[in-house]
Amino acid sequence: MKHFFVFLLSAVLLLTFSACKKETASQPVLSQWDFSYSPAETEQIDFRNDEVVLVGIQGDVLVFKQKISTTMWRFFAANLQTGEIGTIGEQPGLGNWTTLGGLRYIDDRLFLSVKNTNTIYGFSLENSGFEEVYSNPDSTLYDLSIMDGKFYYRLAFHEKVNGEDEWIGSALACFDPQTGKQTILTERKVENGKADHFRHFSCANGKLYTLTQSYFYPENRQQVTQSTPGLHWRMEVFSGDGALEKTYSMELEMRKDNDTATTEFAVYGDYLFVGKWYESSFYQIDEEELKMVAFGGDLDHSSTAFTCREISCSGEKPEQLLMICGRNWLILDPESKSLYVVDCPQLKNREDKQISETYYDGANMIYYAPSGDEKEGYYYTKLEDLMEEARRIPLEDGKVLNLSDFGLTE
Repeated sequence: MKHFFVFLLSAVLLLTFSACKKETASQPVLSQWDFSYSPAETEQIDFRNDEVVLVGIQGDVLVFKQKISTTMWRFFAANLQTGEIGTIGEQPGLGNWTTLGGLRYIDDRLFLSVKNTNTIYGFSLENSGFEEVYSNPDSTLYDLSIMDGKFYYRLAFHEKVNGEDEWIGSALACFDPQTGKQTILTERKVENGKADHFRHFSCANGKLYTLTQSYFYPENRQQVTQSTPGLHWRMEVFSGDGALEKTYSMELEMRKDNDTATTEFAVYGDYLFVGKWYESSFYQIDEEELKMVAFGGDLDHSSTAFTCREISCSGEKPEQLLMICGRNWLILDPESKSLYVVDCPQLKNREDKQISETYYDGANMIYYAPSGDEKEGYYYTKLEDLMEEARRIPLEDGKVLNLSDFGLTE
């Protein structure tokens, strides 16, 4: 049976105001919460106010923010078991909070990341207030993931040239929240007019994977195209401590792209997912090469677009890849060598609508179904409940599946 939980906006705002009055340094954010709770009712979460924005979910805890002035946001934690809401703290409304990595969870501690300041804040449910645990103004942080209790990510380094930020190198790094230390694992720089650039990053299987782009550095970094001299693409595999172990050519996979066409790059088990603005492709990582096993869209990208988006997990990276794909979710399960298609219950027979948001902690989900009727709203459920009616697509050796043949279209 599918389980959904009621969480109405009117109740949120009512409890929010009472919580605001109790905000002190020693006030518990939540006095009761239980990560094992399984909601038993089929109801809807309804956030119809544009000034109340979801941030993420971890177990029973829903984190959201409310705009309290033109320059300030207040962050809250809500217990989905008791309906209790507590104030985490306030932060200036600079840029877009939490778009970098969203809500994260390591060893009973919660984290929020801020894109425009490259900062990670920690907080707990025992006391209100944020603690800055990581900040690096000299680089830009991308592709934040959790593996073995540490943050792993890609860094891009810039310097001012004629008043403009110019890219000069990139690195893979990890940050241990227990020690508060960052370690640069491997680094690439522009040398002798040649650029080696980590364009995307993913971690899995205790290893680090990059989509690496090499080219002769042009005068204007933004002008890199397929005609840029010396342009080459490859996937590099590093050990957890940054030692290069293997390289796979990706010239064919990137054959017609400029340097911004790829938006998704994720490794799960022995599979690689590459998402672009016009197609989505899945590859099996063999000993010697990458073998395409499934795709969606027009591989010549001349007409039909087909895009999937990876949904980041708030906790340790799960074994399965969860993606939004139009009005469906698509799940890659490396263990069973399968893709699973999961229909959004509120968007069945609504070809004009798509799932716009999904928040995920590895088991629990909150998603937004823009159905345009009384069913429209946020829903809280468990992935395993949605999987009960999932359609399985086996990935077979020697075959390349067109996902459009299985009713998967945008």
